[in-house]
Amino acid sequence: MRVPIVFLWLGVAFSLYLSCKKPTPNENYVDMTAEFFQTYIPEMSEVRLLEKADLPERQQRFFEEADGQLQLLADLNGNNIPEYFVTGISEASLRNHEKTPFFIAIFERSNNQVSRLYFQQVFIPPVNLSYEENDNTKRVIISFAFYSGFGASLFYQDSTYQLEQW
Repeated sequence: MRVPIVFLWLGVAFSLYLSCKKPTPNENYVDMTAEFFQTYIPEMSEVRLLEKADLPERQQRFFEEADGQLQLLADLNGNNIPEYFVTGISEASLRNHEKTPFFIAIFERSNNQVSRLYFQQVFIPPVNLSYEENDNTKRVIISFAFYSGFGASLFYQDSTYQLEQW
């Protein structure tokens, strides 16, 4: 009689574990290809993720030293689904000498569907993204130059993403 009860309890425990398991970033992985950007950033052409090589030469030298990153996963909106914070570049805008060839975007994948939550074109390339939480406010800090105060922060407030420049 004990053996069936033990298996019953193990089954219940396993079921509870599966129902409480939170999605991991890999389960919500989004492959940001050229086709992805054509779909989700139609206002810019020839878009791709920003790379270290796209940064000004002086900033590239600091990138490794500062543990720089140009993409980030964080949950600012508090829905337990990580948002993808990405920086990118439009090759066509750069080639045509347009004023804002760079961008910052936020995407979220839920139930196999991707949503663009935020988009902002910028004049110069972001050189680093970092996560910060102070006074119960979660922020993604965007640096435009290493070791300087030139930056901005993104946070979620009143059901929208807010960009605060410094």
